[in-house]
Amino acid sequence: MNKDELLAALEGARAEIDDVLADLDPAALELPGAAGDWSVKDVLSHLTACAVELLTNLGLAERGQKPARTHLDDAAIQAQNEAWYKQYKTRALERVIADYDGVHNQMERKVAALSDKQLAAPVPWLKNKALSQYILEEIADHERDHVPGLQAFLLTQPKADADAG
Repeated sequence: MNKDELLAALEGARAEIDDVLADLDPAALELPGAAGDWSVKDVLSHLTACAVELLTNLGLAERGQKPARTHLDDAAIQAQNEAWYKQYKTRALERVIADYDGVHNQMERKVAALSDKQLAAPVPWLKNKALSQYILEEIADHERDHVPGLQAFLLTQPKADADAG
């Protein structure tokens, strides 16, 4: 996957979530049920934390350090998700949204700064997976994994007031 394709995938996944968010009443963003007991705010915090971890790993690799936690089993993923949930649960909605937007912009800048050769090369710390595949799976595919739950939650909520805001 080249840089343009990866950037398009990142934008497409983000657009799918933004479409759901646009149709939700802002008051519904903190109600449970968007992903099990998680609210939409919790899902956005989760996606942000995952992206921050990926960006941190890329930064470590650029400095010649071994990235941490790139191959987790299901139990470790569940434990990490629970830790992030507890860490960000009380964070203000406005801050969560700003962080979600900020990390997305940072991810796009990072990908734009990489060459197609860098994105396609096998990466030893990813068990020789290409960097583009790592970013696609951990960011774009992960966001898309959450879209059906967010869409189902949307169906249980009143529509956002188009005149509000």
